[in-house]
Amino acid sequence: MVDDDESLEASWARLQSSKTAVKLDVAYDQTRSSSGTVEDAKALERSLALESQDKRLQPFGLGVEACASGRRVVAKRAFAAGEVVLRCATFASALLPRHRESRCAACHAPLESPKRCGGCKAECYCDLACQRAHWKAGHKRECAGLGKLRRALGDDESEVLDATVACRAARRLDAAPQPSGDDATTLYPEAADARATVLFAGGEASARGARVAKACVAAKFVPEAAATTVASLVDAGRRNNFCVPDELLGGVAGCLSPIGALLNHSCAPPCVVCYDRGVQCFVAARAIAEGEEVTHSYVDRGATTAARRRELAETYGFRCACSCCAAPWAARDAVLEGAPDGKTAAASTPGTAAALALNERLRAEATAVDDDDGREGDLLAAAAAALDGRVARTHLAAVATLEARAHHALATGDIAAALPLFADLAARRDAIYAPLPHARCALDHLTVAELAGVAGDETLAGEARARARALLARTNPYHSELQNR
Repeated sequence: MVDDDESLEASWARLQSSKTAVKLDVAYDQTRSSSGTVEDAKALERSLALESQDKRLQPFGLGVEACASGRRVVAKRAFAAGEVVLRCATFASALLPRHRESRCAACHAPLESPKRCGGCKAECYCDLACQRAHWKAGHKRECAGLGKLRRALGDDESEVLDATVACRAARRLDAAPQPSGDDATTLYPEAADARATVLFAGGEASARGARVAKACVAAKFVPEAAATTVASLVDAGRRNNFCVPDELLGGVAGCLSPIGALLNHSCAPPCVVCYDRGVQCFVAARAIAEGEEVTHSYVDRGATTAARRRELAETYGFRCACSCCAAPWAARDAVLEGAPDGKTAAASTPGTAAALALNERLRAEATAVDDDDGREGDLLAAAAAALDGRVARTHLAAVATLEARAHHALATGDIAAALPLFADLAARRDAIYAPLPHARCALDHLTVAELAGVAGDETLAGEARARARALLARTNPYHSELQNR
């Protein structure tokens, strides 16, 4: 670990002999000006952060290395498929504002008989214990100014969430160090980890970060002296914060996880991220070899290459060049936008572009109609017929149409019609995400299992449930479906 009294020269000399620093493409001499002073202190600070994080990850069979993009996590031993590669606590988190009436602000669990805060009248809790814990954890500072912050930010959910997470992180950075948790299987972030997230995020300070920080100070979420820290956390959070989902993959909260942020992106990653009662977990979706980089996907792997790259560029600021994105079109996107032959883009074949436009229009009409007269089902059936023989079964438009038909049948209580549609949907989604597992596919198979049980088909119900559990074992081993067996 780093000695606070160690000089920059001594730190650099020690780093040059460490395994972590060997991979750093920078020399101490390059950071000196002609007068001998250190100019690039940030380069050294990054090196020290890497060294510290590398040491703390080693007991978990992982290491941190410098790379062209900044840093990366590598496996120091082999991991089996389904093995939990890393468990790490978050540094700061906040409930999505849309869930204030339906979930506990402290533990984020669904509410049955909510206890509302008597001050802000906005935050709700499971019980008095959660309310007290949240008050001590920071709501005491936020309660009076919550309404003012929301108004200042135009009640924009993304900005209110980013502001709240950043303020909670800033207050923790300014507070005395707290004891780490006692779970030996979990890595607990330190203040230095949060600072390293900001350091490696780089980039110029944004007008958005400054504006959000100003609103936070005005609402008295933080003192004025913390404005710069909040602004930098907001800027870093745009590319490093995580969305915490529920078991149905719907967003529940946002969090700053400095350890989790060490993992880079890949569209064909060996890991997936899930959560165990607020603890962030990275699970091996497939076997991971020693020396392999440990990554996870920042975006939906079931989207086209163009859509993935666009989201990565707009949200995270980089163009993905992973093996999946660099593959030929036939291996990359034929399953999502190809013709039935799997060799050509469906939209380029004669008449198919018009059929896709018709399909989209019919689906939009189906969404807008009142289904009392049964028109929704007819419109969706016509939308499906428009694509028959023109696109691959896994084409995004075909899958979207099938999903809409399945949910319509279920909503009307037609189990006999819904069951084969959902079974078909599960099979197609498996093919889209193959060869890696995905939690969304597990949810599809759980739906099939439930419907098959209602329909009395115990064989199909058992097969679907077994498939769902196999997928969850490699994507979310903490899911209630596995925990309640």
